[in-house]
Amino acid sequence: MSVWLGKKPIGSQVVYSMPLEANQPCIVVNFMNLHNPQRYIVGDDGKVKGAVLDVAVDIRKGSPTYGQHVAVELTEDNHRQFFIPKGFAHGFAVLSETAVFQYKCDNFYHPEADGGISILDESLGIDWQIPTDKAILSEKDTKHPMLKDFDSPF
Repeated sequence: MSVWLGKKPIGSQVVYSMPLEANQPCIVVNFMNLHNPQRYIVGDDGKVKGAVLDVAVDIRKGSPTYGQHVAVELTEDNHRQFFIPKGFAHGFAVLSETAVFQYKCDNFYHPEADGGISILDESLGIDWQIPTDKAILSEKDTKHPMLKDFDSPF
């Protein structure tokens, strides 16, 4: 997976804008912790290519929807955008051979605040639409816990 980063201030708010290019089969589920939480808008900025399944998982302690997810397919044809609030893990699966899409975040990426949940966690009930045993994962993403073993920072 290749990632290109761009950063720019908008008014007094700093926005982190990240075009992402990824190849199938790729699946990721991660979040930024309470010290550096992020909200995201993911999707069409007029340059989207291919298709991804974008997923948000509620990881807010005490939430009535804790552990539940919402999944949206983002494609170059449907021009959808998807908002992921703070307190939600964000994941995606590349459904096309390659995909290019845009993240817009309200906080900069901090590696020390990065965390995640295992894509293999069946309790999440996510249909990734590609075989998880064929997914290309980073070493970091292979070490994420199952939700039942996860201590949410939110």
